[in-house]
Amino acid sequence: MRTSNLIFCILLTSFVLLLFLTPLSAAEGLSINVAVPSRIFPGDTVSGRVILYNPNWKSVNVQYVELQAPSNVYIKQKFYFNIGWLPQNSSCTIPFTVRVLEPGYYILKCKVWVDNFTATKYFGIKAVKEMPQILILSRACANKPSMLKFAIETPVPIYRVSIKPLFNATPPEIFFSRIDSSAKFTLECPVKGKKLYFKIVFYDNGNTHVLTQSVSVLQESLNPVTVKACSPVKVVHVGDVIPIQVKLFNTGCTVKRVMVNMKANGTFLEKSAYLPYLNRTATLVFNYSPPPSPRDRIMTTVEYSDSLGNRYTVTGNLTLNVSLNPVLSLSNVELKDGKLKGDVGNCGVSSVFGVVVSASSDGIKKSYFIGEIKPQDLQEFEIKLPFSRDVNVTVKWTNTLGEKFYITRELKVEKGTLQISDEAIVAVAIFIAFPVAFKIKKYKTKR
Repeated sequence: MRTSNLIFCILLTSFVLLLFLTPLSAAEGLSINVAVPSRIFPGDTVSGRVILYNPNWKSVNVQYVELQAPSNVYIKQKFYFNIGWLPQNSSCTIPFTVRVLEPGYYILKCKVWVDNFTATKYFGIKAVKEMPQILILSRACANKPSMLKFAIETPVPIYRVSIKPLFNATPPEIFFSRIDSSAKFTLECPVKGKKLYFKIVFYDNGNTHVLTQSVSVLQESLNPVTVKACSPVKVVHVGDVIPIQVKLFNTGCTVKRVMVNMKANGTFLEKSAYLPYLNRTATLVFNYSPPPSPRDRIMTTVEYSDSLGNRYTVTGNLTLNVSLNPVLSLSNVELKDGKLKGDVGNCGVSSVFGVVVSASSDGIKKSYFIGEIKPQDLQEFEIKLPFSRDVNVTVKWTNTLGEKFYITRELKVEKGTLQISDEAIVAVAIFIAFPVAFKIKKYKTKR
């Protein structure tokens, strides 16, 4: 038993000694790495490194290194002789420079001779065809200063980028410390032609590039601002107030100090509005009360300035149909048992206030206060009358602009039946602040 164990130990020891004493191919164990930019521009000269690492348990003798490349690739120094001994678990770096003359993808070879053995490493480098390019992202206004958006795109990371417009622009130069793939910038400039020219200076891998590039411009119409006025209804009633929406559209130019003025035969609560800037769109609301005429033409005038202070004007028109029937009406009126009953309806789009229904006959007058009537609503009234003869009924109200109106109806009692006359309908607008030409009769409140 002891003899067999002894034999096993002898065999194991022999195997271990044989393993360590057998010489290894130094080239097989040598690690070769090549560090070089994978994408460059044509004509660039870039730096690379050959990194040799010895993982073996003993030193190796690196005799020489050779770099091989195609004809369009120039390597400044292809041979490196007598590198020397490379200790175990250590590395050395061999720098080199390479220049690619034409666009394309090239395979290069690194050969290393170590202890009369050869190791080979292949690596690639691509010279891209595309250079950094400027793109325009917005439309321009012809012969007017515009805020134009641009982007610069590059297939290779670039550094210390300078973009200088070869035309009058603000700012006169754009800087980027680094652009990996793309970057955006904005210029304010008047566009007088179909192309804009730029000078681009940038660095990559120690190389300096200077480019001159043109960008085609898409131009908008000569007037970048359009105006449109809208009404919520096709027909507006006298005594009602409707919101007139004025929509402004800007195609992308610099538009500031915008003044909007409204003109019509009707009445506006506010006739003008001011905007310091107009970006893409804006909506303004003007409350409007129509005149007692079949139609009214509303004209919107928009004045604005560009970045240089030049003033421009654009106009828009809206024609409204006006119903001469007032916004309030009487319905379901009856005279019974000494009481006058009925409804007052509001067919408009805005509320009316201070609604009062009055009935008078033979110098006797009775009133009923309703107050507010909301749009598309009606309110009942009831007035006790000491008489049963013909009655004049008057409805007074105030709209949201402060204008006062009234309508008058004559009620005739014939054989116990109430007849309502439509001939004595009067709608009168009375303005609190100032008189107007189309007043028929002023309504004065007794104090």
